[in-house]
Amino acid sequence: MPAEPTRPPTKTPAGGQINADWGDLGLGVEAFALFVRSGALDVEENKDWHVIFRCGTVVRVVSGEPEWGGYSSAAPRYEFPEHRVDEKDTVVDIMADNELVWNAQCSLAPPPVGRAVRQAFAKLVGQGYPYPGGPPSDRSPIPSGVVDETVGMLWHVYWPNLDRAGRVFNLAFSKKGAAVAAMLGGELRRYDYMFPEVAAVLTPALALWKYNAEGVFAEAPALER
Repeated sequence: MPAEPTRPPTKTPAGGQINADWGDLGLGVEAFALFVRSGALDVEENKDWHVIFRCGTVVRVVSGEPEWGGYSSAAPRYEFPEHRVDEKDTVVDIMADNELVWNAQCSLAPPPVGRAVRQAFAKLVGQGYPYPGGPPSDRSPIPSGVVDETVGMLWHVYWPNLDRAGRVFNLAFSKKGAAVAAMLGGELRRYDYMFPEVAAVLTPALALWKYNAEGVFAEAPALER
């Protein structure tokens, strides 16, 4: 189990109290949306949905793919990563919090957005926790070409031994090249597995849905796209 992340003092948009935050989430969502809208990503027009979790894990789904049924579901079954016996109570608290977040997000409106969220959870949970060091943890960072002068290049970090189709990958900013991007992508993916919460959804029509300043999950105004 990785080092305990910094926990925000207030609730997350979905009502969670225990979570890991990616400090560059806002920038990452905007940069990724810009990248997809530029046509640089090979997507199926009017089919691909992109669901972005709070630590930058992106899941691409299409209508008809399996939807997750929640933490009581057997397929795929969510398993919290290995942890010490003295962490048991902490894990119980985390799982209770994860359940609250899931209940808040599994039926987000409009219905097609909620369906994409359930499909994204199914893929994220189904691929499991990528423990450091094993073959599934191998990563392949690809530069997007989108650069922010403050945080550097936006990288797409793929997991070739975990997801050969490249439908689940991670966003990471790095000014220091591929190795740093791969390291950050790995850490962020593991946090998204332990504390899964959706931050934004990019529809096939390239409309961006995310939490607004009032904490409501809604379509972003055109000027914010």
